[in-house]
Amino acid sequence: IVPATARESFERLLAKPQGIWEKTKNGQRVSAARRDFYCPVQLLAPLGRNEIAYGYDLYSEPLRRAAIEEAMHSGLPALSKPLSIVQDSYETQNSFLVVAPVYKDKNGKELKGFAVLVLKMSTLLKSLDLDSAVNIDLNMIHEDGSPDILATSWDSTVKNSSMLSSTHYILV
Repeated sequence: IVPATARESFERLLAKPQGIWEKTKNGQRVSAARRDFYCPVQLLAPLGRNEIAYGYDLYSEPLRRAAIEEAMHSGLPALSKPLSIVQDSYETQNSFLVVAPVYKDKNGKELKGFAVLVLKMSTLLKSLDLDSAVNIDLNMIHEDGSPDILATSWDSTVKNSSMLSSTHYILV
């Protein structure tokens, strides 16, 4: 967490031209709007194409902010609603963030920031060692009962009636 009063010094340490940034509604990178504090991405693993996320203010976007606030208030890891991660601007994939609070002290009273795990649903399903004759659809069921497909383990443009199919639901 970077308080507004420490933003300038943090951006000097970050040594990235964009500093703390956010995305506009049309996806452009802009300097983060003024607020009381920021939750910029500071450490990444693995690097590579994830490096684009350095300085991104997770608190600037409503779905990420909701997970951060839940983790902040509960003191427990929180799961975001499905979202697209900033590193995948070339490929839209349903992902979730698991946001866990990190404290400066052992008593859990002074919040330092958050550890964030990215779960990319399609990547996760495709990494499973599945029999090629088995199809898995991972769906999310909304409160109103309507489903959304999060990921499939198969190419949805090709139907093969000889394959077994299984649908799994995640209630959120």
